[in-house]
Formats: sequence, structure tokens, C-alpha cells
Amino acid sequence: MCRVFIKKARFCRDLLGRIPARAGMAGMAIVALTWVAAAPVFAQMFIEGRHYTVVRGETPPSVPAGKVEVREFFWYGCPHCYTLEAYLDKWQKPDAAEFVLTPTLLGKNWVDHAYAYYALKALGRLDELHPVLFEALHVKKKRLSTIGQMAKFFEGHGIKAAKFREAAESFTVATQVKIAERLAREYGISSVPTFVINGRYLTSPSMTGSYEQFFEVVDFLVRKEASKPRPEASAD
Repeated sequence: MCRVFIKKARFCRDLLGRIPARAGMAGMAIVALTWVAAAPVFAQMFIEGRHYTVVRGETPPSVPAGKVEVREFFWYGCPHCYTLEAYLDKWQKPDAAEFVLTPTLLGKNWVDHAYAYYALKALGRLDELHPVLFEALHVKKKRLSTIGQMAKFFEGHGIKAAKFREAAESFTVATQVKIAERLAREYGISSVPTFVINGRYLTSPSMTGSYEQFFEVVDFLVRKEASKPRPEASAD
């Protein structure tokens, strides 16, 4: 959304430059009215069916009340997901947004990466090693497609291979992988990276045309959800 306001500001600045100095306050009033008139146009620049779609998931958002869930479906082997990481780091997310990652299982070679994600989470090393795994795959071009290969790799980062395997083969991790698979099926995820906003809206960089506009659409949808009236608590 930042680029939208910058464009509006430049438009009004250019318009102001064309108004003679003698116009004074009247000229300023024209600029102000132009800004107000332009606002609805920019508010409608993102179109349902083009920049995003409406989805009907059965699972309610997993974030605290008052927050808007922004869930990214990704795969460690996806080059576009890796590219998106740099934009995520720079993203100034709205206050209401709560970001959630979900590994996706759209192919046989995606499965072990999903188990690895939740194993790292169970071991308390996800924040540290999530970018490390991405970099190893896409920059260093390491072959890390199986639990065995990743167990050996993470030994170089302080996790014993047996410990990693134990976490990856745990009931907790298996349950989380099944939930991730169900969510992707509910929302009709067919490619990554894809974001689902509060279980209601789906968008992706391929829909918006660029990573920059993608985050403008995400911000727009977050604010759209955050502006909805919350249901009142029951009297009992």
C-alpha cells in the first residue's frame, strides 16, 4: 500500500506545481479535493478474481483475537519461496497481521521438507535454521531432499542426527504435517508461494505480477479483515 500513497502524493505534488502562486489557498483546496476524490479509486485498485480470490476454509484462524492471520504456504525447494524471503524480511506488516508459515506437500519430494520444518520447530531451532536450509538448497546447491541428508547437514549446526530423526519421526510432527496437508487441501493450494489471509482470501505473487505489489495486496486484505466489526461476546 505504500506505493499507492506515494503515487498519490506525487500526483498531487505535480498538480500543485501547475497551480499559479496567485491561486493561494484556493489552489491548495483544489489539491486537497483532488486527493480526496482519488482515494476511492486507489482503494479499488485491487480486484477480486484478479489480484486475490475468496476461499472458504473450514478451519478457523489460529491467531489471537483481534489479529488477522497471514498464512504462507511454501516449500523449501521452491526458488520463488526463497526469493520471497528477502521481501518478507523488509515487509512492514500491519499491526493487526500475525504471520504463520505452513510447509506444503504438493509432490513426493516435498514431504520430507515439511517434516524437517516441524522437526526444527519442535527442537526450538526453526528461527535460526529456516533461512540456513533455504540458503543451503538455493545458494550452495546442496542435495537435501531426505530426512537422512538433512539429519547429516544439521549435525554441522549443532543438532545430533539421531535427535533430528527422533523429532522428525515423532507423533507431534506427524500430526502437524497432516494438519498442513489438510489446510492446503481446504484452501485449494496448487502452487507456492501462496498466502491465505484470515482463512478468507488467497493471493500470490503470480496473481499480483510482482513481489512489491504482492505485499500491497496482502496489506490491503489484512486491513480489509481488520476493519470488519468483531462479533460481540455473548451475555451469558
